[in-house]
Amino acid sequence: MGLFGGGSPKMHKLFSNDGGWLEAICSKANYMSRADQAKCEVKTTRQYQDGNGQKRCVGVKKALKESAYPSLINF
Repeated sequence: MGLFGGGSPKMHKLFSNDGGWLEAICSKANYMSRADQAKCEVKTTRQYQDGNGQKRCVGVKKALKESAYPSLINF
C-alpha cells in the first residue's frame, strides 16, 4: 500500500472481473524496495532483542488497526 499513498508498506489484495485493470495495477505495484519501505512513516512493528540476544519483532496493535483498510470497497 505504500506505493499508492498508504502510510505503511503492507501488501494488498485485489479481486476483479476485469483482467486488464488487474494487470495495470499489478504492473505498477510490482515491487517495493527496502529503501522505499523505509520511507513509509507508519511503523507497524517494533524490533527488540530478547534476554538471549535474539532479534525479535512484535506488532504494534494500534498502528496495525489504523493501517487496515476496509475489506470491501465499491466504486
